[in-house]
Amino acid sequence: MRTNTAETDRTAYLFLLPAVVILGLFLIYPILWSFLASFRRIGIAELAGIRLWTQPGEWVGLDNYRSLLRSRIFWTSLRNTAWFSLLFIPGTLVASLGMALLVRKGLRGVSVFRVLFFLPYVVSIVAAGLAWRWMFDSEHGLVNAIVATAGGTGPDWFGTPALAMGVVALMCVWRWSGYFMLIFLAGLEGIPTSLYEAADVDGARAWMTFRRVTLPMLRRPMLFALIVLLIRAQNVFQEVYVMTGGGPGNSTVTTAFLIWGTAFRSFRIGSGAALSYMLFFFVVMASIAQIALLRRARRLR
Repeated sequence: MRTNTAETDRTAYLFLLPAVVILGLFLIYPILWSFLASFRRIGIAELAGIRLWTQPGEWVGLDNYRSLLRSRIFWTSLRNTAWFSLLFIPGTLVASLGMALLVRKGLRGVSVFRVLFFLPYVVSIVAAGLAWRWMFDSEHGLVNAIVATAGGTGPDWFGTPALAMGVVALMCVWRWSGYFMLIFLAGLEGIPTSLYEAADVDGARAWMTFRRVTLPMLRRPMLFALIVLLIRAQNVFQEVYVMTGGGPGNSTVTTAFLIWGTAFRSFRIGSGAALSYMLFFFVVMASIAQIALLRRARRLR
């Protein structure tokens, strides 16, 4: 019996070995390598002849982190990322929950709307970014053409710092709302109908029913959506790269975009690694704060 169990364990470990090797080589090793790199000064010259088991560059301790804290572009990227988050997270929550409520009503042709709402999520980010860049182009874009037809003059969307980030956030809301619609739709399906029947008997109106029944029962999907959206907001890069390139005047340079620019355009690998770990720290702290606030709000109820 013990021999059979040992053979079964060895077989199981043998099947797990490829996954462990892949995770170790492409996940754990890069995490450890980049963490050590954040304490070293690594440029393009130091990468020549690098080996898998070596750590290039000069050890500088916390200098990379200190230089980032003194950098103006670093604080600019944090402000831009925070502004994007304020536009993106509430907008996606409202749009996705609204679509879930609309789809759940069981209207005629609702299956078509489900597909249409979810379709933007499966579109390539590059393709979506290029399409939205064309739509909001100041000279040949669809949006300004509609404004001109109505007798107005459309603004220079990507040339105005106050508008460029709004367009990027709007595109992200459009793309991600369909995904979170499914999350909220699953949560809505799990709400007992008896709660709505009791609210109806008590004479509660639609808004009161939504506030007192629907929202409290969606706490778990809401918490999941908030954490995922926060992580996504802190890592927005492709949309900025395709639509604005960080402009105008660094008004759309997010922290993730700055990491790419520092590490792979300026070839300051150590500073880029330090910046990525600072972003990781901010995301973890913000997620913990979100969870704590939601739990406190639930206890107060």
